[in-house]
Amino acid sequence: RQMHHGPALIQIAEHDEFTNINRIDLPNTEYRSAFSVNGEIGIFLKYSTTPRNTNPVEHWVEYWFGFSKENLDDMNTLMEDQGDAYAVLVINDDVLDNKEICCISYHQLFSFKRARDAKIAELRRAKVEGITIRVRIRRNQLRNQPFYVNVKQAGSTWYYEVPMSAFPDKIFG
Repeated sequence: RQMHHGPALIQIAEHDEFTNINRIDLPNTEYRSAFSVNGEIGIFLKYSTTPRNTNPVEHWVEYWFGFSKENLDDMNTLMEDQGDAYAVLVINDDVLDNKEICCISYHQLFSFKRARDAKIAELRRAKVEGITIRVRIRRNQLRNQPFYVNVKQAGSTWYYEVPMSAFPDKIFG
């Protein structure tokens, strides 16, 4: 995990507004992926090393980041304890040479979940506790192009654009 989390932690530590970082032990997370930045910002790190979907015609690849019910509970704890929280999604794919960091806020993550849950309820399908966030990037993507973050469920897709340059500035915002 240090190999995958390290790039994100280094970018945070090199930021002008950085003062300190501490690991946080969360009740539901077995591995060390939660940190407090400057004593007031919670980050929850996830990583993906292999694309789950690719489109060679449109030149994009998609990486999936699963958040179990326990992960979401831990995000809630981070938000309560720190006052602000972010999911930091690290792509470290050596095969395709994709090394990117996407950051979404606690509020964005849970707005995806609420939209998805409403659609499931509308269709009277079984409730799903966790959520999978999909981050789509173009191969050989230029630094100023956005990530496309999406959630697919029950025949619907919710998209959100995240500027590639948002991390780590976004968490200090």
